[in-house]
Amino acid sequence: MVLGIISLIFGGTGFITAIIGLILGINGKKKAMEYGAPTGTAQAGIVMCIISLVLGVLFTVACIACIAAMDSWSTYNGAWDWY
Repeated sequence: MVLGIISLIFGGTGFITAIIGLILGINGKKKAMEYGAPTGTAQAGIVMCIISLVLGVLFTVACIACIAAMDSWSTYNGAWDWY
């Protein structure tokens, strides 16, 4: 759950922590189910890591789209003709 919180705080740059947290959360949930322990904390960590991964992908796609839009606008509208 801690890695899920960290990946949510750091947003788009939390890919590594979200992936590691997802793997550890799934392993933790499996072990908790084997021993009959509560799985709420592991499930919360898994959900936070999935949310962080989805937001990170959306953020990355939005940044790429913005950069591509600025590049195409400046190329075709003559915005850089002054230099």
